[in-house]
Amino acid sequence: MDKRGTVGLALMGILVLSAYLIPYTVLTDVPKWYGSGLYWVLFALAAIFVMAWLTAEWRE
Repeated sequence: MDKRGTVGLALMGILVLSAYLIPYTVLTDVPKWYGSGLYWVLFALAAIFVMAWLTAEWRE
């Protein structure tokens, strides 16, 4: 595995960890639905960006 793969997997690990921690810690006291909605939109965009970056050089 090259450096790009290691960094990408580390970023995905951080994103997955944040998907468990942020909603149950930071966003616990946010009464509005758009607090968590904004988080999940940003999370999804970050995950899409990291996966696109990881798979950009894949070729057959």
